[in-house]
Amino acid sequence: MVTNKLFVYGTLMGNFDSPIARSLQQHSNFLGEGLLRGRLFDLGHYPGAVYEADAQTWVKGHIFQLHQPETLFPLLDNYEGIGGNFPSPNEYTRSLVPVLQTGQTLICYCYVYNLSTAPLTCITSGSYLEYLSIGR
Repeated sequence: MVTNKLFVYGTLMGNFDSPIARSLQQHSNFLGEGLLRGRLFDLGHYPGAVYEADAQTWVKGHIFQLHQPETLFPLLDNYEGIGGNFPSPNEYTRSLVPVLQTGQTLICYCYVYNLSTAPLTCITSGSYLEYLSIGR
């Protein structure tokens, strides 16, 4: 399955002012907020989400519809450290995941954390923005 939708939950959200976040906003339409079943972790300067189909916890984020995914995904993959130029295994994988939005399920790409979560702090609220607002 191919989709042009992307679920983001960290530094790619519109609340962050960085060149890559601005590029995402300029080359997509914001579809609203969404929820991903799973857990969110503090990786230091950014978060990592783990998708868990049976989880009773949620990761909160934003959904974008990309205008030209074939152009934007290589830039985003590079930002997220995906590909042969980065240590293996990569920290993230770009995966298709179900995201809940106002009662419907959308299939979206998401940069899912790909390494062990054992030493990490879980962000129990599921919201990186909320986590930052309370000072971690």
